[in-house]
Amino acid sequence: MRGFQREIDHLFGLPLNEFTSARNELAQRLKREGDNGAADEIRALRKPSVSAWTINQLSRLEPDAVRDLLNAGDAVRKEQKRLLREAGKPDSLRDALAKERKAINSLTERARSILQQAGRPITEATLQRIAGTLQVAAVENDGRELLKTGRLTGDLEPTGFGAFAGAEFPPTRSGSTHDELSDRRRQKEEHQQRVTEAQQQLRELEDAARDAESEAKNAADAAAEAQRTAESARRAADDAAAELNELRHSGPRGGRRRG
Repeated sequence: MRGFQREIDHLFGLPLNEFTSARNELAQRLKREGDNGAADEIRALRKPSVSAWTINQLSRLEPDAVRDLLNAGDAVRKEQKRLLREAGKPDSLRDALAKERKAINSLTERARSILQQAGRPITEATLQRIAGTLQVAAVENDGRELLKTGRLTGDLEPTGFGAFAGAEFPPTRSGSTHDELSDRRRQKEEHQQRVTEAQQQLRELEDAARDAESEAKNAADAAAEAQRTAESARRAADDAAAELNELRHSGPRGGRRRG
């Protein structure tokens, strides 16, 4: 599989509507060459969502801006750890988050032009998903690697330290009112998380359905062509059989009669 890293990078850099056919062609070539394991791994690569594809292009077109974001995310992670150890200050984390937010805003604006050049709709929902994924990718280990390589396939959700990204840290208050507000905020966040997960699942299922439909159409076209070839071969065989039968029953022509 290591020998095909450039080809995988090429796949994720293609226009989105070319990904599936190019992936399948690569998998078929690998299978013909006898590398079934690599072929299966290539075929398992999921087509990126629009937002993930846009970020993959950002990684290729704006490497310096992506590097700035990763550096800002690294600073956020360090300040988060210091704050949790009670060795840091909220102001330091706020400053780090501000730099991270600036880098995200810059990349999100660049994403607008990428979507426009690709003829894709520029919706607020798409831009929000791009910004949200960039925010997570800046601080999560797996996300950072996918962002650097430009191989995202879907939107990222915060886990671990990433869940704190963009959070505010107001002065601590006590009392039942604060507890009630915290509960409401937590319930709202949990509800939003479920909505986000459902939306992501829907997008993944829609992508899978489109891929399956495309593969089914290719298979149907191939089957139809094979059927036409078989019918043509059968007609040729029937004609040959008829000619042979006629020759067997007609006897030799043009010979001299005996006296």
